[in-house]
Amino acid sequence: MITQRFTDYIDYFLSRLKNTPEKRYQELKTKRPDILARVPNYYIASYLGITPVSLSRIQKRVGD
Repeated sequence: MITQRFTDYIDYFLSRLKNTPEKRYQELKTKRPDILARVPNYYIASYLGITPVSLSRIQKRVGD
């Protein structure tokens, strides 16, 4: 379990360096759609490293 958690953290860290916020949102939507359904948008925005306003704009572009 520790190895899996460490691997997930590395993926998260590298994603913040190399991907745009929109790409990070799409990955979250693909990998964990359950989180988007039950977690408030301001927590999701914080996780993605963006403001809630930016998240709202991304959601409009993506079509949510």
